[in-house]
Amino acid sequence: MELAAVLVVEDDPTLREVVGELLAEEGYAVQQAANGLEALDCLLEQRPAVIVLDLMMPVMDGWEFLRQARERGLLGSSRVVALTATRMTRDSERSLGVDALVPKPFDIPALLSTLARLRVVSGQ
Repeated sequence: MELAAVLVVEDDPTLREVVGELLAEEGYAVQQAANGLEALDCLLEQRPAVIVLDLMMPVMDGWEFLRQARERGLLGSSRVVALTATRMTRDSERSLGVDALVPKPFDIPALLSTLARLRVVSGQ
């Protein structure tokens, strides 16, 4: 069985590494990017099943990443799970156009259950 690819886009290097390692342990094929600009480059090479996206980042934030990825047709069928410390309403979540929103701070079980709900299945 092919591993579901996950792109983790997070500017905090420690959090990015921890999330990446834990998802890899769960059987996902993980790619990482430190900001939206790096994530756009990643999408040129591979379309992941899901993008775990921090919204607040330097260089290019999650909102601008989503705008450009959509404009350039780079999202394809990738699902997007946004991570944010900002309180968002259902309407603002819908207007953002993401498949799920996980508030920060978050725990890995919450992220894994979100991936399961979106039917993004690991190789395990």
